[in-house]
Amino acid sequence: MTASDSFAEILLAALALPEDERAMPAGHLLDKLTPPNQKEIEAAWAAEVERRICEIDEGKVETIDGESVTQKLRSKYKMN
Repeated sequence: MTASDSFAEILLAALALPEDERAMPAGHLLDKLTPPNQKEIEAAWAAEVERRICEIDEGKVETIDGESVTQKLRSKYKMN
């Protein structure tokens, strides 16, 4: 049995799982692909999000709605 055959067999078995169980093997595989410092990366992003929320709440920055940003970019780059 080749690696390709094994992959095909595993894929077919995973696809045969009930829909609500298919994510389980994918999640386990993704866990093995994540960088070893993933927890530190997630913590840094969480701190950054919290910092930005505080800046908004304290009035230090002004938010811009997505539609305005899109219109401005389209105008700047003439994308209609």
